[in-house]
Amino acid sequence: MTTTIQAKIVQDSCNKNGDRLLTFSLTYGRLIHSEMLRHRAASHSVKSSRAIPLKKYRKEVEENPYMPVKFGTNQKGMQAGEETDASASHGKTVWKISAKIACLMHNMMEKANIHKEVANRILEPYVWVEETLTVEHDALIDMGKLRIHEDAQEDIRVVIEQMIQEAEKNTPLLLADNEWHLPYVVRKRSENEDKLSYLDNDGKVLTLDNAIVCSAARCARSSYANHDNSLTTHENDSKLADRLIGSDPMHLSPFEHQARPFSNEKEKERFSSNFRHFFQQRKAIEFEAWKYETQSIHEEERNNVSSNN
Repeated sequence: MTTTIQAKIVQDSCNKNGDRLLTFSLTYGRLIHSEMLRHRAASHSVKSSRAIPLKKYRKEVEENPYMPVKFGTNQKGMQAGEETDASASHGKTVWKISAKIACLMHNMMEKANIHKEVANRILEPYVWVEETLTVEHDALIDMGKLRIHEDAQEDIRVVIEQMIQEAEKNTPLLLADNEWHLPYVVRKRSENEDKLSYLDNDGKVLTLDNAIVCSAARCARSSYANHDNSLTTHENDSKLADRLIGSDPMHLSPFEHQARPFSNEKEKERFSSNFRHFFQQRKAIEFEAWKYETQSIHEEERNNVSSNN
């Protein structure tokens, strides 16, 4: 895990009108995560603290606690005053001590056999978050107007600043009709530039449906990799997608990151979402415009069943 706030572009696309859609891999302190979620024009996916084993979560804090960007002096109002040498020194010292105390209390919760969905909450001010965030460029600029401001908390200002800086340095891929923005899936245009292919992590060409599935599963994990850091492939991703779509109710937020340019104004009016310029895959699922057959039994499992009968 990094020890600094980071914003990295995962994928960057634009339509023929120049409207742009970006997906970022963000690393920041969980203490501002609720503030990030206030930006509803963006789509968010992040690993839940409820899913991380107690010992692993505590080890992250013991080895690398999140440290606020600024320890400003106390004053009236929501904004801190200027940071002084004394406020920074004392603030960092007390913060580190409080993180150690929180780890001690967390360990006591574990020994008392308290489930991680409760116990892990104790550590949240001190943990880092890895989030996948997808947002249209004009909405990102609006986020900057709010957060790159003297009234904003320093921690979130740094995140949004980095996002905008990365966007300024990057060049988007121009998408034709029915070409897709698919975070964590490699896109490759043919030499004559008339076809866009989607590639798995092992280099195999994916169908569009399979590429959408892979992207959604990887957005759910906020990574190209499995939780054990091994590179994931469609075989693994399809199982996670089955659980996301096959559950009741469905868990569709990871399908908000896949999108293509709207075909026409009529489609835009019908399938409008938090994205104003792109057709979002979640809408296709909700309106039953995309049929995905969940597999209750996968190929290798089917072969095993056949060999046993």
